[in-house]
Amino acid sequence: MYLRTARLCAFALTTSLSIATVGLAAWALKRGVDKKDFVKHSIPGATLDISNMISAGSVVTAAAGHATFLCLLFASAAIFIPNREETQKTICWKEYSFAYAAVFYLGSLLAATIIYATKSGKITKPGVSQDAIAQIVALSEQDLRYRKQDYILPYIITGWLAFASVLLSLVLVSLAARHMHKHGAQGSVHHPASTAPETTAGPSDRVSMENTGNEDLEKKETEVAQVPANTTAEKAV
Repeated sequence: MYLRTARLCAFALTTSLSIATVGLAAWALKRGVDKKDFVKHSIPGATLDISNMISAGSVVTAAAGHATFLCLLFASAAIFIPNREETQKTICWKEYSFAYAAVFYLGSLLAATIIYATKSGKITKPGVSQDAIAQIVALSEQDLRYRKQDYILPYIITGWLAFASVLLSLVLVSLAARHMHKHGAQGSVHHPASTAPETTAGPSDRVSMENTGNEDLEKKETEVAQVPANTTAEKAV
């Protein structure tokens, strides 16, 4: 089947990277929750707000889960239905599915990257000014900027790699579907020289063929018998 191995490899790569992205995003969420607890115990009554980081990580996780499901679905189809006939409708459906997954991934990763590069957590405490809280954070040598948190960057990098793999899967799926639509499924090989159907002679056909052969034999015997008779008549003359 056209590009079957390449597509399966791309699906496996995308699935692996997407699952890794989900795992790293979950790990980042756990670290963020632990940091919130740390701030709560270090500064009684204070709250660490990292809702934007959690929202961005959740969207990236959703995009990774969608890409994983899509790749598993198409990988199963490539394995168990390798010679499925392609139509213009199925081609568009496959291309739109992976295009949507790529756009979903791109949007979520852009938002997560911008938040990671420009935003930071915010500590609030009722009755305490932000200047006082900033001094407390500085004295505790805590850096609340997201780009300084080592647990956020890994899932963003892995997510971008998974996005590139989704684009590769989109290209391979589109090429394979259009090739199948144009040339047909592998295995349905056409033999122009043998297009005429073979016929098998039945009993009645065999009888007619035998009768025709017998008639031809009788004619030849008659002709052979007539030749000596004609020669004798010529000699008598």
